Amino acid sequence: MVSFRVLSRNILSNWVAYVIQVAITFFLTPFVLHQIGDSRYGVWTIVISITGYYGLLDLGLRAGMTQYITRYFSKRDFARMNRAASSGFALHLGCAACALLVTLATAVLAPLCFSFPPEIETEAVWCVLILGCSTAIQLLLFPFSVALTARQRFDLITAAGLFSRIVSATATVLLLLAGYGLIGVCAAGAAGNLLDYALRWAIGRKILPELTISLRLANWASCRECMTFGFWSALLAVSHLVIRLSDALVIGLFMPVSAIAYFALANNLMKYFANLFVPVSQVFYPAATDLDAHDDLRGLQTLYLKGTRMLSLVAISAAMITGLWASDFYRLWVGDRYVHTDSYHSVALLFQILLVGALFTAGTGIGSKILLGRRKFKGLTWLMLVEGSLNLLISIALIRPLGLLGVAIGTTLPAVLCRGIVHPVIVCGNLQLGFKDFNRQILWPAVVVVTLLTPMVMAVHHVTSPSNWTEMVFGGSLATVIAAAMIGGFGLNTSDRQRYLFPTLRRMTRIRGVLEAKP
Repeated sequence: MVSFRVLSRNILSNWVAYVIQVAITFFLTPFVLHQIGDSRYGVWTIVISITGYYGLLDLGLRAGMTQYITRYFSKRDFARMNRAASSGFALHLGCAACALLVTLATAVLAPLCFSFPPEIETEAVWCVLILGCSTAIQLLLFPFSVALTARQRFDLITAAGLFSRIVSATATVLLLLAGYGLIGVCAAGAAGNLLDYALRWAIGRKILPELTISLRLANWASCRECMTFGFWSALLAVSHLVIRLSDALVIGLFMPVSAIAYFALANNLMKYFANLFVPVSQVFYPAATDLDAHDDLRGLQTLYLKGTRMLSLVAISAAMITGLWASDFYRLWVGDRYVHTDSYHSVALLFQILLVGALFTAGTGIGSKILLGRRKFKGLTWLMLVEGSLNLLISIALIRPLGLLGVAIGTTLPAVLCRGIVHPVIVCGNLQLGFKDFNRQILWPAVVVVTLLTPMVMAVHHVTSPSNWTEMVFGGSLATVIAAAMIGGFGLNTSDRQRYLFPTLRRMTRIRGVLEAKP
């Protein structure tokens, strides 16, 4: 069964690892950008976007394997668990072969579809080949790493990912300094991804010794089970990939490749903001699967209401602070020419628009994972397909009259409509919750906190007026403390403070005392 201790451990470990990874990217991005230039950075973004679609080649089998291995482990049905894992591995063999074929085709067609500068075409082709082969190998290793999710050991997943990211970042710097340029960046990234999956495989074998993967255990019934679940999961993945990766492709088709660098600076930071909350929602997937396996609807309702309330309050506060300090951040981070530019729209403005959509993406994450855990996500899949289609169509329609600003609006508007309005209706209907419960436990606490917090944060930003990193960090930290006080005082009710907040603070105090007692 799900416990607050397990959830809090997984969330905390995910957040710590994520913050460290963001810090690595913070220092690495300006270095890479200035080493390879705007054009090569734009090409790199396009290649990442193209190869990102390779994840669709598994036809949703990853989600299907995770669902049934977690479900059968929860029921201690190890025989069916091993059949599901082995059948998923057999299917992934075919997916890996498809990935290699698609990689070869992409390497030939990419230079014909995009306006790559002639001197960069060869480098772009090599990047496609390197990342494509890396993806194929990851598809083969994934079935062995599901054990970590089934055991709800996200702390071990993040540890493996963090170590791999540090190795990859170090290799990136060394290869760039050695003069390997764009290909060096690509090779370092691919090596880091492979190391991550290899570590997950090794750790998974230790913590779930009952898991056995063998082609002899694969059968058609288990394959069909994973594929049926995977079909809808694949459609959901298509919509997410269109939303996440289509912007760079649209810009590459209609604007100079150098424009992608400006949009990528805004879009990547927006993704890091949205991904700040992914580690929270991720841990709710196996938790929801566990509760659903035991038919605990009341537990699922509580999981959704309390989890979404906390996540929404934190996301709104973080978005408000991040948006206000965006211009100062970009000016100090990558230079004033990306904030005040005659060529394209300000990177800070693009980020602020994209941030609105990211806010709704973050706030609906837990609801989506609960639906996924319950295997009740057909309505969610169609909603995300609508959002992805609107994203693509509006971006194409607005890019000519508005440029990069039109792409940003095309990304944000569908997110507000689909995730902000329709998504809660779908989740509440599935969990048999009334809108009275949603409004009382999620909507109104958010309205109260926003109303009280907005003038305070704006005043802090006005008073500090950061001109250097020290002043910006001080102002942002002060605003964060105020936001935390508002959330604790007005966003949580008395029961939540007694059950979640106070025990967490006591544990943090004990940890601090232990650390201070060490010589």
